Amino acid sequence: MTADRAVGLAREDEGPQRATLLELFLDLVFVAALALTSRTLAQRLDWVGAFQTVVLLLAIWWVWSVTALVTDLYHPQRPPILAMTLWVMLGTLLMAGTLPDAFSDHALVFASAYVAINLGRGLFLVATLHDRAAHLHPSRFVFWFLVSAVPWLAGGLVTGPARGLLWTAALAIDYGSAWLRYPTPRLGRIPLSQYTVAADHLAERYQQFFTLALGDLVLVTTLTYADNDATISRNAALLLAFAVTVLLWQIYVHRAGALLKATIESSRDPGGFVRSAPNTHLPWWPASSPPPPASRSSSPTPPTTPPPGWPASCSADPRCSWPDEPASSTRCSAGCHRPG
Repeated sequence: MTADRAVGLAREDEGPQRATLLELFLDLVFVAALALTSRTLAQRLDWVGAFQTVVLLLAIWWVWSVTALVTDLYHPQRPPILAMTLWVMLGTLLMAGTLPDAFSDHALVFASAYVAINLGRGLFLVATLHDRAAHLHPSRFVFWFLVSAVPWLAGGLVTGPARGLLWTAALAIDYGSAWLRYPTPRLGRIPLSQYTVAADHLAERYQQFFTLALGDLVLVTTLTYADNDATISRNAALLLAFAVTVLLWQIYVHRAGALLKATIESSRDPGGFVRSAPNTHLPWWPASSPPPPASRSSSPTPPTTPPPGWPASCSADPRCSWPDEPASSTRCSAGCHRPG
């Protein structure tokens, strides 16, 4: 038994293992981030906007995928792993907050947060794990995330098409190195035997995340419906959105997700399945993560009558502005003056 198993960090074959509430809490942050990527695309419906959204989506999804694998290998309720998970949550919140301007003003902040999450996770595991052999796995992570950090940070410093190209190269390094089992100088690749995972836990993690994404779809649909008048077309749209949500739940959570555990356990190459699972699940998330609704209150209609204390004649002059609106003049053509 290694020292890491002795202190209870690494998972052992100890029967069914369920996802924890901490992991559910972590997923909430990622669902919000994915919803913001949808809003980013909705604000720029062209090829450039689609390309940028895909880059951002791949970055967010990769952070979740690697974190899900780490919490499958180590107990997330242990204090060191809990602290690492909270670090990932904090960094993801920063990434999510900069998503709308990730390709403009906040590019460097977004890239720095991504690099800090992945390097910090690996360095934290290296410092926490006590067995020398256990260091090899996170050490490979650190090496390849250091390699990809160069184009990530360089992309945050440049402007124009070069940013997208550099970030695409960085993502290719991140996804490609994982698929090749992180071949690292002097350490080699991760042995296939080390891809043994808790199938029940990993399957539940994907189902849990997808269920939360569907919950976001229900929330957005409800808020959008409640913020508008109930017309026949909107009632029909509500029914259609509900039917689509139920269909997605039926296809994945009730069917495909239920078979995921058995598929992992019966696979002849569990390591290959673990490496491919993030890629095969990725297309589901955009379909279940709608953009946040735009409230009617975000674009208020200017009042047609003057506030108390303003002459009634001002209501007929479109150049008059009320106290909460900017004014180009303190005097309207109708001869009105602002009170005070």
